[in-house]
Amino acid sequence: MKSFFNRILVAEEAILNLLAEAILSQNGVLLTYFNQHCFNVYFKNDKYREILEKQSVTFLDGYGIYLFLKLLGRSPERINASDINEKLFKLIGEKYYRTFIVGSNLDEKILSKYFASFNLAGYQNGYFSESEKETIQKKIQSADPRVILIGMGVPQQEIFASELAERLNNSVIICVGNFLEFFTERKKRIPKKFRNIGIEWIFRLIQEPARLWRRYLIGIPIFIFRAGSLIIKSWLYKDE
Repeated sequence: MKSFFNRILVAEEAILNLLAEAILSQNGVLLTYFNQHCFNVYFKNDKYREILEKQSVTFLDGYGIYLFLKLLGRSPERINASDINEKLFKLIGEKYYRTFIVGSNLDEKILSKYFASFNLAGYQNGYFSESEKETIQKKIQSADPRVILIGMGVPQQEIFASELAERLNNSVIICVGNFLEFFTERKKRIPKKFRNIGIEWIFRLIQEPARLWRRYLIGIPIFIFRAGSLIIKSWLYKDE
């Protein structure tokens, strides 16, 4: 567990360079983010934890994980996954990499408007059943994308990405969560000055209280307790 937290990428340049090198070298990689909600899921979902520890490259997202890693003795930058994704999407569009998108529920009009600069190999909405997975994975495989963007929420997107990676070991797979909604302007982001002080979660809770109240109002206290316990243990046993 400790080794996983030590492997989380904590610098924006390292994240962007890793993706650029993976795409150019035709090496496969599964990239995802790690925030306060992911931290809680990590401790209760064995499959998700196994993917993060053994398969994915993971970068920090949000103030909670930034502070947690800092108190563990690392030197993280303040990183927001949506800001990283904006830069990744720009890179993918500019380089015209063959890209398949999975997630949200985007019609042709939205795809043509917001992904006009992309070399789209195909699109699949994120609302499919377990029994449809095999067919969809074969569809993506036959499209032969260089990059796959998956926005289905944690841990569903990581599990689906992990299964895809076994079929497409040379593709770059990026889990983007809710970013497809922001990128297509179906949902608004809080102004940057408020994101910088770590209160984006409040804005999101106001936007989607029915979906997010448990994640934040219950999840944040759980995160503080678990993270605090790990930090104290690391301080007590750091010389052992």
